[in-house]
Amino acid sequence: MLVRIISWFWIAIGIVSILNPRWFKSYITNTGIKQARKIMMVAGIALSGSLVAVSRKISGVAGTAFFWLGVAGMFKSLLFLSGAIENKLSDWSSRLPNYVYWVGGVVYIALGVFMRWSAR
Repeated sequence: MLVRIISWFWIAIGIVSILNPRWFKSYITNTGIKQARKIMMVAGIALSGSLVAVSRKISGVAGTAFFWLGVAGMFKSLLFLSGAIENKLSDWSSRLPNYVYWVGGVVYIALGVFMRWSAR
Protein backbone atom coordinates (compact mmCIF):
# COMPACT_ATOMS: atom_id res chain seq x y z
CA MET A 1 0.00 0.00 0.00
CA LEU A 2 2.80 2.42 0.88
CA VAL A 3 4.59 1.66 -2.39
CA ARG A 4 1.43 2.54 -4.32
CA ILE A 5 1.13 5.90 -2.55
CA ILE A 6 4.80 6.68 -3.15
CA SER A 7 4.47 5.67 -6.80
CA TRP A 8 1.58 8.11 -7.33
CA PHE A 9 3.68 10.78 -5.62
CA TRP A 10 6.56 10.17 -8.05
CA ILE A 11 4.24 10.22 -11.05
CA ALA A 12 2.81 13.56 -9.85
CA ILE A 13 6.30 15.02 -9.38
CA GLY A 14 7.20 13.87 -12.88
CA ILE A 15 4.15 15.50 -14.41
CA VAL A 16 4.84 18.81 -12.62
CA SER A 17 8.48 18.67 -13.71
CA ILE A 18 7.51 18.08 -17.33
CA LEU A 19 4.86 20.81 -17.40
CA ASN A 20 6.96 23.49 -15.69
CA PRO A 21 10.69 22.67 -15.41
CA ARG A 22 11.63 26.24 -14.39
CA TRP A 23 9.34 26.13 -11.36
CA PHE A 24 10.65 22.71 -10.42
CA LYS A 25 14.25 23.95 -10.69
CA SER A 26 13.53 26.96 -8.48
CA TYR A 27 11.68 24.71 -6.02
CA ILE A 28 14.64 22.35 -5.75
CA THR A 29 17.22 25.15 -5.35
CA ASN A 30 15.10 27.34 -3.01
CA THR A 31 13.80 24.69 -0.64
CA GLY A 32 17.27 23.48 -0.16
CA ILE A 33 19.04 20.34 -1.03
CA LYS A 34 18.33 18.78 2.37
CA GLN A 35 14.68 18.22 1.54
CA ALA A 36 15.46 17.06 -1.99
CA ARG A 37 18.11 14.75 -0.59
CA LYS A 38 15.59 13.18 1.78
CA ILE A 39 13.10 12.72 -1.05
CA MET A 40 15.78 11.14 -3.23
CA MET A 41 16.79 8.85 -0.38
CA VAL A 42 13.20 7.69 0.14
CA ALA A 43 12.80 7.16 -3.60
CA GLY A 44 16.01 5.16 -3.74
CA ILE A 45 14.94 2.95 -0.87
CA ALA A 46 11.46 2.48 -2.38
CA LEU A 47 12.89 1.61 -5.79
CA SER A 48 15.39 -0.76 -4.22
CA GLY A 49 12.61 -2.38 -2.22
CA SER A 50 10.66 -2.80 -5.45
CA LEU A 51 13.65 -4.51 -7.04
CA VAL A 52 13.90 -6.90 -4.10
CA ALA A 53 10.15 -7.59 -4.33
CA VAL A 54 10.38 -8.25 -8.06
CA SER A 55 13.33 -10.59 -7.49
CA ARG A 56 11.04 -12.92 -5.52
CA LYS A 57 8.80 -13.37 -8.55
CA ILE A 58 11.66 -14.05 -10.98
CA SER A 59 13.71 -17.21 -10.74
CA GLY A 60 17.25 -17.83 -11.87
CA VAL A 61 20.07 -15.41 -12.53
CA ALA A 62 17.77 -12.46 -13.28
CA GLY A 63 16.05 -12.78 -9.89
CA THR A 64 19.39 -12.93 -8.11
CA ALA A 65 20.63 -9.90 -10.07
CA PHE A 66 17.51 -7.89 -9.17
CA PHE A 67 17.91 -8.84 -5.52
CA TRP A 68 21.54 -7.71 -5.32
CA LEU A 69 20.80 -4.53 -7.27
CA GLY A 70 18.06 -3.77 -4.75
CA VAL A 71 20.33 -4.40 -1.76
CA ALA A 72 23.11 -2.28 -3.27
CA GLY A 73 20.61 0.50 -3.99
CA MET A 74 19.44 0.51 -0.38
CA PHE A 75 23.01 0.91 0.87
CA LYS A 76 23.70 3.65 -1.67
CA SER A 77 20.55 5.50 -0.62
CA LEU A 78 21.57 5.38 3.01
CA LEU A 79 25.07 6.63 2.19
CA PHE A 80 23.49 9.53 0.31
CA LEU A 81 22.64 11.07 3.69
CA SER A 82 26.15 12.42 4.25
CA GLY A 83 26.24 16.19 4.68
CA ALA A 84 29.39 16.75 2.64
CA ILE A 85 27.53 16.10 -0.56
CA GLU A 86 24.94 18.82 0.14
CA ASN A 87 27.01 21.80 -1.04
CA LYS A 88 28.14 19.99 -4.15
CA LEU A 89 24.56 19.11 -5.04
CA SER A 90 23.37 22.67 -4.46
CA ASP A 91 25.99 24.16 -6.75
CA TRP A 92 25.52 21.47 -9.35
CA SER A 93 21.71 21.69 -9.46
CA SER A 94 21.70 25.48 -9.80
CA ARG A 95 23.84 25.26 -12.96
CA LEU A 96 21.72 22.66 -14.75
CA PRO A 97 19.65 23.76 -17.76
CA ASN A 98 15.86 23.43 -17.70
CA TYR A 99 15.68 20.50 -20.11
CA VAL A 100 17.47 18.34 -17.54
CA TYR A 101 14.54 18.83 -15.18
CA TRP A 102 12.16 17.88 -18.01
CA VAL A 103 14.13 14.66 -18.57
CA GLY A 104 14.09 14.15 -14.79
CA GLY A 105 10.30 14.34 -14.93
CA VAL A 106 10.23 11.54 -17.47
CA VAL A 107 12.48 9.49 -15.17
CA TYR A 108 10.20 10.19 -12.19
CA ILE A 109 7.18 9.00 -14.16
CA ALA A 110 9.05 5.87 -15.24
CA LEU A 111 10.02 5.16 -11.62
CA GLY A 112 6.44 5.66 -10.48
CA VAL A 113 5.09 3.34 -13.16
CA PHE A 114 7.73 0.72 -12.31
CA MET A 115 6.83 0.94 -8.63
CA ARG A 116 3.11 0.57 -9.45
CA TRP A 117 3.88 -2.42 -11.64
CA SER A 118 6.04 -4.11 -9.01
CA ALA A 119 3.48 -3.50 -6.22
CA ARG A 120 0.97 -5.90 -7.80
